[in-house]
Parts: sequence; structure tokens; C-alpha cells
Amino acid sequence: MEKSLKKQSFFYKADIFFYFFFLLVFAAFSFFGFFDYLEIRFYNTFSSFKDAVHVYWSFSYFALALIFGVVLFSTRKCKISLQILVDSVLIVLISVLPVILLKFFNIYIEFFDSFLFLFCSCFFCLFCRICYENNKRNEIFGIFSPYVSSEAVEEIIKNPDLVNSDGKKLVASVLFCDIKDFSRIYEQIDNPSLLKDILNEYFSAMNEKIFEQNGSIDKISDGKIQSIFNYPVSLREHAYFACLSAINMKKAEDDFNKRHMILGDLPFEFRSMIQINTGNMIAGDFGSEYKRNFSVLGKEVDFASRLEIINELYDEWIICTEETWNSIDFGAHKNEIAAKRLGKVIYEGKERPVQIYSILGLKKELTRQQLEEIQVFEEALKLFENNEFEKAAEKFIFANELIPEDKTALAFAERCKKTSHGNADEKSDFVINLTEEKYN
Repeated sequence: MEKSLKKQSFFYKADIFFYFFFLLVFAAFSFFGFFDYLEIRFYNTFSSFKDAVHVYWSFSYFALALIFGVVLFSTRKCKISLQILVDSVLIVLISVLPVILLKFFNIYIEFFDSFLFLFCSCFFCLFCRICYENNKRNEIFGIFSPYVSSEAVEEIIKNPDLVNSDGKKLVASVLFCDIKDFSRIYEQIDNPSLLKDILNEYFSAMNEKIFEQNGSIDKISDGKIQSIFNYPVSLREHAYFACLSAINMKKAEDDFNKRHMILGDLPFEFRSMIQINTGNMIAGDFGSEYKRNFSVLGKEVDFASRLEIINELYDEWIICTEETWNSIDFGAHKNEIAAKRLGKVIYEGKERPVQIYSILGLKKELTRQQLEEIQVFEEALKLFENNEFEKAAEKFIFANELIPEDKTALAFAERCKKTSHGNADEKSDFVINLTEEKYN
């Protein structure tokens, strides 16, 4: 990205042009004696120094030009504030040094040409540098503002190396948010303008919750949001922030539904299913020469998108993989988020079935009854794994009685009953093969 900015910006190389331009211009002025009158006036003010050692303009001029050239090229990639400081020191030095040398060391240097060269070069070089930095800032903001928060854009502006357009491997968390029954929305809202406004408001509310946790938006299409955590801005606890975003997205969704159901412009409440996975991915600037997009690719990304099947099967809203949950329920955030185990899934490239978890929210925000239901559900699942199917079914039914809207518990209870009646294949239904799409 930095390379493309250099090519596109005239100002990146304009400071070099002005350096050599003023170098030649003031050298020519000095050669033809344009500054002789000023030099004589300055020299005559110190009448007691008639016998001073005279250093001609050519020596001081090209010595200063060499020094300033070294400073200019060595500070091009430094902060503008440092470049301003260095240039200011040089200007003050070239203004004071001739007086000090003449007064205390009886050495007279012709310096007006050097001073004017340095002043004009510093001014125009700084002007070009500021224009270039402003262009770079605007371009970076234009590229990334649709995908990341303004705070994240500022980080990228300060450190463009955060974004590697050549591609890189990294461990990240990817979040997919799918509006359930999305096709029904545009089938039942006939007004295109109203549909656009409603969807834009909804996606803006969802994106805001992602941006709050420093996530980035990969793409939005056909009622789906794909977001990334740990790219382009690095996040040490990216899995936790992805999960927190999902929880807050569901809260924002509830607020959106309440507001629009009162207005009466929604045919039904929007309900999104969110899937999160963590793993190795390839991040980079993908696309054609006409349109590119910073995104992530890999089996872990595809795996996360396919987990929508599990959300539909278990009638859950937020689910994550074992890898994500192990990263969430760890360290400072251990026991902060409430979740319950569901079944396992088989997916191509995975050596063993992957445990899936349902994220229910922050523990401090759940009721005592909800927390009890999680415990009862886990006890039932352990009984099932120990082949105690009848006891497991009773526990699952009890979990549903605690939280009647929890349809997952009833589905598990039904499978326990089928298994206890001699249908051994039902137990394998807790392990779903996403590769072959064998699920009920």
C-alpha cells in the first residue's frame, strides 16, 4: 500500500525536486553576485574585523547543501514534527553561526545565499511532505473507513505496515452474521426506498458493535455480514472481542426490532444467526486490478460460514467452535461469558470432530434461572455421553422447563428417547458431518 501511495502522490518526490531547484537557483545568484551588496553591508557593520579570514560563498554554500541533503533524505520517513525541529535548528544555526565566527574567531563567511537556499528549501520541502502525508491519510481513510472503526483507521495511518497487501498468514477470528429468512424481507416490503433505509439502518447498527471491539467488516451481501478480528488491526484477544461483538449485536438487534415494530414498518422481527471460528487464515488484498478488498481466506473461514447449518439445526443464535471457546474462556476473561456445549461436527481437514458451543451472553447479565439451565443442560449432556439416555432425557426436559424457549433441550431429549429405544444410530446425530451435509 505504501508503494502505491508513493507512485500516486506527486508530493512524495517533489521535495527532492525543490531541493535541487533551489540549490541551482541560489548557486547561480551567488555566482553572478546578486548577494554581494548584502554581504558587504553585513561585513561593514563589524568595522574592527577588516582583517578577518574570508570564506567564499562556494565553500559554505555547497557544504551546507550537502548537510541539508543528508538531513532531508534521512528524515523523509520520520515524523513531520521531527523534520520541522531539525530544519528549524539548521535555520537558526546558519543565522547565528556567521556572527559567532566573525565576532569571536575573526572568520567571515558569505552566508546570505546559504541562508536563503536553506530557508526556501525547508519551507517547500515541508510543504510537500505535509501535502503527501495529507494525501496518504485521505487515501488510507478512504480505503479502510468502510471496513474498520475510525480509531482503527488512525492506527493504520500511524503505522501503514499493519496492512500487508502482499498477503500473510495469521491466526484470527472470523464472524458470520446471517439474517434468518432474509428473502422474506424483500418479498414482503414492496417499497424499495423503505427496504433500503431499513437494511442500511440494521447493518449500520450491527457494524457499529463490530467496530466497538476493533473488528473489521470484510463484506456485506445478501443479508450476511462477514467480519474479521485481528486484521488489519492486531488484537491479542481477538476471539473474546468477536464473541463480545456477537453478544452486543444481538442486543442492538433487539433494540432495532422494538423500535421498528412500534413504527409498524417491519413485516416481522429480524433475527440473525451468528457463527464464530478461530484459526489459521491468509489475509491480504484480494481482487482484480479493477477492484480489491482486504479479506481473509482459508478452510477456517469456510468452516465458520458452514456453521450456519448448526445454528439452524439447534435453533440457536450465537455459536462458536471449540478453538474459539478455548480462547475466550481463558485468562482474565475466564468464566466471564456463559456458554453451553452442543454437539460436535466433522469437517474436511479436521483430524477429529469439533465441539460446538452456544454463546448465551455475559454471565453477569443472565438470570439465576438461565445459569441453572446451563448447568442442567451440561449435566444432561454428560449423562448422554455415558449412555444413560433415560436420565439424560429427563434432564434435558427439565432444562426446557427452566427456559421454555430453549428448543435445543427438547431436540436433545427427543434424540435421547430414540436412542434409549434401541436406535443406536441416533447417538451419532450428535456428531454432524458438514462435509457430506448429513444432518437432520
